Amino acid sequence: MWIERNLIASILLFSTSAYAAFKPRIVKKEFDDLLNPIYFNDSSTVLGLVDQTLLISNDDGKSWTNLQEVITPGEIDPLTIVNIEFNPSASKAFVFTASKHYLTLDKGSTWKEFQIPLEKYGNRIAYDVEFNFVNEEHAIIRTRSCKRRFDCKDEYFYSLDDLQSVDKITISDEIVNCQFSQSSTSSDSRKNDAITCVTRKLDSNRHFLESNVLTTLNFFKDVTSLPASDPLTKMLIKDIRVVQNYIVLFVSSDRYNKYSPTLLFISKDGNTFKEASLPDSEGTSPSVHFLKSPNPNLIRAIRLGKKNSLDGGGFYSEVLQSDSTGLHFHVLLDHLEANLLSYYQIENLANLEGIWIANQIDTSSKFGSKSVITFDAGLTWSPVTVDEDEDKSLHIIAFAGENSLYESKFPVSTPGIALRIGLIGDSSDALDIGSYRTFLTRDAGLTWSQVFDNVSVCGFGNYGNIILCCSYDPLLRSEPLKFRYSLDQGLNWESIDLGFNGVAVGVLNNIDNSSPQFLVMTIATDGKSSKAQHFLYSVDFSDAYEKKICDVTKDELFEEWTGRIDPVTKLPICVNGHKEKFRRRKADAECFSGELFQDLTPIEEPCDCDPDIDYECSLGFEFDAESNRCEPNLSILSSHYCVGKNLKRKVKVDRKSKVAGTKCKKDVKLKDNSFTLDCSKTSEPDLSEQRIVSTTISFEGSPVQYIYLKQGTNTTLLDETVILRTSLRTVYVSHNGGTTFDRVSIEDDVSFIDIYTNHYFPDNVYLITDTDELYVSDNRAISFQKVDMPSRAGLELGVRALTFHKSDPNKFIWFGEKDCNSIFDRSCQTQAYITEDNGLSFKPLLENVRSCYFVGTTFDSKLYDFDPNLIFCEQRVPNQRFLKLVASKDYFYDDKEELYPKIIGIATTMSFVIVATINEDNRSLKAFITADGSTFAEQLFPADLDFGREVAYTVIDNWESKTPNFFFHLTTSEDKDLEFGALLKSNYNGTTYTLAANNVNRNDRGYVDYEIVLNLNGIALINTVINSKELESEQSLETAKKLKTQITYNDGSEWVYLKPPTIDSEKNKFSCVKDKLSLEKCSLNLKGATDRPDSRDSISSGSAVGLLFGVGNVGEYLNQDSSGLALYFSKDAGISWKEIAKGDYMWEFGDQGTILVIVEFKKKVDTLKYSLDEGETWFDYKFANEKTYVLDLATVPSDTSRKFIILANRGEEGDHETVVHTIDFSKVHQRQCLLNLQDSNAGDDFEYWSPKNPSAVDGCMLGHEESYLKRIASHSDCFIGNAPLSEKYKVIKNCACTRRDYECDYNFALANDGTCKLVEGESPLDYSEVCRRDPTSIEYFLPTGYRKVGLSTCEGGLELDNWNPVPCPGKTREFNRKYGTGATGYKIVVIVAVPLLVLLSATWFLYEKGIKRNGGFARFGVIRLGEDDDDDLQMIEENNTDKVVNVVVKGLIHAFRAVFVSYLFFRKRAAKMFGGSSFSHRHILPQDEDAQAFLASDLESESGELFRYASDDDDAREIDSVIEGGIDVEDDDEENINFDSR
Repeated sequence: MWIERNLIASILLFSTSAYAAFKPRIVKKEFDDLLNPIYFNDSSTVLGLVDQTLLISNDDGKSWTNLQEVITPGEIDPLTIVNIEFNPSASKAFVFTASKHYLTLDKGSTWKEFQIPLEKYGNRIAYDVEFNFVNEEHAIIRTRSCKRRFDCKDEYFYSLDDLQSVDKITISDEIVNCQFSQSSTSSDSRKNDAITCVTRKLDSNRHFLESNVLTTLNFFKDVTSLPASDPLTKMLIKDIRVVQNYIVLFVSSDRYNKYSPTLLFISKDGNTFKEASLPDSEGTSPSVHFLKSPNPNLIRAIRLGKKNSLDGGGFYSEVLQSDSTGLHFHVLLDHLEANLLSYYQIENLANLEGIWIANQIDTSSKFGSKSVITFDAGLTWSPVTVDEDEDKSLHIIAFAGENSLYESKFPVSTPGIALRIGLIGDSSDALDIGSYRTFLTRDAGLTWSQVFDNVSVCGFGNYGNIILCCSYDPLLRSEPLKFRYSLDQGLNWESIDLGFNGVAVGVLNNIDNSSPQFLVMTIATDGKSSKAQHFLYSVDFSDAYEKKICDVTKDELFEEWTGRIDPVTKLPICVNGHKEKFRRRKADAECFSGELFQDLTPIEEPCDCDPDIDYECSLGFEFDAESNRCEPNLSILSSHYCVGKNLKRKVKVDRKSKVAGTKCKKDVKLKDNSFTLDCSKTSEPDLSEQRIVSTTISFEGSPVQYIYLKQGTNTTLLDETVILRTSLRTVYVSHNGGTTFDRVSIEDDVSFIDIYTNHYFPDNVYLITDTDELYVSDNRAISFQKVDMPSRAGLELGVRALTFHKSDPNKFIWFGEKDCNSIFDRSCQTQAYITEDNGLSFKPLLENVRSCYFVGTTFDSKLYDFDPNLIFCEQRVPNQRFLKLVASKDYFYDDKEELYPKIIGIATTMSFVIVATINEDNRSLKAFITADGSTFAEQLFPADLDFGREVAYTVIDNWESKTPNFFFHLTTSEDKDLEFGALLKSNYNGTTYTLAANNVNRNDRGYVDYEIVLNLNGIALINTVINSKELESEQSLETAKKLKTQITYNDGSEWVYLKPPTIDSEKNKFSCVKDKLSLEKCSLNLKGATDRPDSRDSISSGSAVGLLFGVGNVGEYLNQDSSGLALYFSKDAGISWKEIAKGDYMWEFGDQGTILVIVEFKKKVDTLKYSLDEGETWFDYKFANEKTYVLDLATVPSDTSRKFIILANRGEEGDHETVVHTIDFSKVHQRQCLLNLQDSNAGDDFEYWSPKNPSAVDGCMLGHEESYLKRIASHSDCFIGNAPLSEKYKVIKNCACTRRDYECDYNFALANDGTCKLVEGESPLDYSEVCRRDPTSIEYFLPTGYRKVGLSTCEGGLELDNWNPVPCPGKTREFNRKYGTGATGYKIVVIVAVPLLVLLSATWFLYEKGIKRNGGFARFGVIRLGEDDDDDLQMIEENNTDKVVNVVVKGLIHAFRAVFVSYLFFRKRAAKMFGGSSFSHRHILPQDEDAQAFLASDLESESGELFRYASDDDDAREIDSVIEGGIDVEDDDEENINFDSR
């Protein structure tokens, strides 16, 4: 404190003769806008840019001239400046304008025009110039011409004469970047003009094909490249940098994803590159930047990571340093503060070698970080303090610019002297700008003292002896403006009042800070108007010290200042083997130091070599902290030394070696430095399991909820984010797939009771608390903002917390409590609020609601007109258990409409809303559907099914399927644990339904055992209750459901049992297979979605096409006893199965199916099984040292990651300790699979696979043959990554329609003989509606009993749905004209009767023996679903005569059918030939636009499961009956596991 008080006193009172006799000369210039000045080096000439006008001053800013008047006199049109580039020495300038370009080679004295021969692609053009540090006349020019954002074209040029002549680089059309090998002063002796370029080849769809690295020594006359066999040519090289002695390639770890983690490949010669080894990172950002290094052989880099905080978006980084090979990096400083713009809170202080100051994240600090400093190039770091007081920590707020990070040609100019803005201690408020102070150091950061009590911008002159500062307000608030200056390195200060209000925004001296001239940029206001004035002040200190120049021979005027001092010992520190001193003027000397524009030169003194600092681990050794020495990595050592003659020898290698480039003297003889490598014992097989990496993390509390975030729209935030909530109501976040977790900590220490994600905007995360606070993140839980809600969430009232808007992430509905002292309070109810600004403000929406929906974003605007602001709410009715449905278009401000007075709920699916209403009898339900929110149609269920009263509905969201129909489960048995019902399939608009399957299983929470096979249309599995009749009897109270699995390959039209494998995993034959029992008695039966702990787990994967898993057994039905269960696997979409292992297993798919992982469930294990070849071979992998109780196995929702997590408890189920095992397969594959999207015969790693319907005789399924691209299973050495395999999906052909392309129409039912027959007492639908809907229609078709499966694309063949055309009213003439050229009714009789008469007259015997006795013509005149071959006609055969007769009859029947079909075909062709239109598809079932409209429909899905918590479901939305027990919304105890995937 004494020092500070005396310093303040000296500022106020002390005045030397130099101050008393001197005032600087000031020249003021006004400009229309803020001027940005740039000095030429060693010159008084300044270029100034005002808006886009370039000015020049030759007298340190005292006078200015428009440069256009100099270089283009008489030019009328002003020059529009695009960019200004300087050469590294800042002696030459190059001005790029929108039309012409100009250069000066003599610091602005003369100017000359130059041209860039670019091919103009767009109107927006940018220029970037890189110079050769050795020969600055040589330059590489990069141009970017853009039509719009992301639509740009890059071109590269080179020049050998300061851009006076420019040639285009034509080595490739896709140049990524070019660099001089001499791009820094420390580059080694590679050829001075060597240029290295990275090129890339893309296909016509802009997908990556190959990369290359090209090198030229003679400006592209001769070019060398990597050989085609080099693995780098198959990797996505994103950029190239020359860093000191190295060429560094930035390579994407996934060539199909430029935002994937970055790999670094290093080379010294530009020909041979090796991958660098970086320490494991907590983030996956591709951002890497390089720093200055005191040793050109050591690379220093900053790698951007991620930070989880509530501070609004802070990020962290790591400072890394390599060894002398440039290949092995270690961390110098972790948790360096940064942000998304890669602005790193670190700088090389005063440009001094080895001294760095940084802000390191510290959650214990009020600022969230602390300032630290190193004097030994990062080996040790210590806090920054004020006046050497350890209790007065200094927190640096503002750092020097980006230039302090990188190497430049300009040496130290102010040795040890620096000014920074900061705060003292933790008592200051970082958000209060008024608490910021200005601090000075004269010993390179060893000590700091406060000089001003506000923020100041400062500049240095005469090598730091003169300092000029001005007050600066970051908010640009105007105040009386004054200059403050010091002539003694900041010890004493004088001020000059400028006489007006304003703010200074910058102070500038020349480049080496040697000049007494300063430029000050200011913005002034008069306080009366908002218009600002922009002034530039030229401040001249040339008359200071009475113009005396210090005599360099007088030691009393100078001091030897040591650049690096140990803060503890106060001794000089050696960096890179030497100490460093400067000869600088003493602070109180009254004279100018040195001559103008003279660079300062440090005095270096070599140090004795230090075994810990000047030596490093040799190649193939890694430092081990436990043994405190370098330990061998045998795989690296053997690959490097055990070659040639050394294969069977013992080789001696040094553990440590001297750091290349160190300047130390006196080598050290290291003890125990020799290691003997026995090459005969190091040749071990490189098994994949040796490259699997597993980690284990534990938390207090049981896991209650976890969520993997789906990939959002912001691809720069690509990562594997996992959010975990425990029973202690704490939340943890991992951004690297579970390898590390950070706890979400907040000041108030509130409890988190739920986690929501926005289904439409997956980057948005919402943490629900037990208070009226909500924590919101829009960047994948990297940071959270607190939002004050109108009330606490109403979760305890059995309602959800949030519903989201489909197109606006800032708009959502909050459901909070109102008048709730407790949940038992009779006045307690739910209040809905709406926000349109992401929670900054709320408006009351409606009270006493269960839920509200933005249905205006659900409907399809291409098909219907509706108000996009339409909201539906389920509102409670006082003293009643039912709800009412109300709607509003203005958030219930003026508009409120009651749609249905008695409902039990609504559900959204595809682009529809379904309402379940209560009938007048108050004992049954009726469902209505709407596609526009105003018109509701009753849902018509099959009339022939005896449902009794409709007690519960489940709408099955098939949003991942492309079917234009959806499925509806109608519960027919509701007894506890005996629930099952009818699976119904809708028509295209959800108004009519047919029975798809009966007695389909469901559970007491509405989940239905119906599951689609992802990415394969029309394939789904169900479990049916085969003992339903027994269960429906009153004597069956103790009887359990018997479930049997069935599969469909035509979207529910036909179901078949799963064919069992022949043998089990132990090579034993299944008994029922051995006994050759039918599928009814011997099939594979699998657990369905109702029997999984996590409903998000799927039997299939959207990215691993055709691969299926399931747990079950072979037999008549599914065993309820888990002891008889096993895991089964199919790789052909369920046609054939293989038993993998005995027991109850969980499974996951990785890397689009190239990695399969299974782990036994509900028991303590430490080992998993995995396969890399689609289940052909399986390996065991021990992932933990102790066994834990497995709860779940998971990975990213897309199944594209190579990282998995196993969620477990330390003890048995319910144990209060969460254990997360992470298993990483990223290093297992040695390469990425080759894929040529343009040439399928290019010999890559992929092949086509086609799904098939096993019941069909051809390869057709749903009316077409299709093929999917899959990795060849045996190519298990490569991974897929984000390769766009879906783009190579192809439909080989559309097939002719068969009976399997049709299903029964509404009011028609599948008879026992396989035909569709009209239900007795019912009428078919009136299809004449098409005439009213489409006035251009001339016909409609009478119902045939059949309708085409919505997903079928078949053409021609059997047209069972349009046999009988009928003219629309008033269109008879057009109808007759259309069919007049075809066969008339008389012709039809002739065509049909002639073959029949011939048959009857010649084969009456055949009629008696072959037709009459087999059921007559009625038996043969129907079309049966599910019959493709003659074997389905089971005719009576008692002797050889019967066999002959039956063959003849079958042949004639097929002949008749062929003739009839041919007639229909030729009638169509004739109609086309004579101007008529062909038969159209039945209009009531649109197969094109209407059907395709469903494909893009997204579903609102805010609730999910890790141990289910909320009141409805993504996949199976049940609308329960309130007739018996009212509306009960289950709220699971947090101690129970509840998988949630909102």
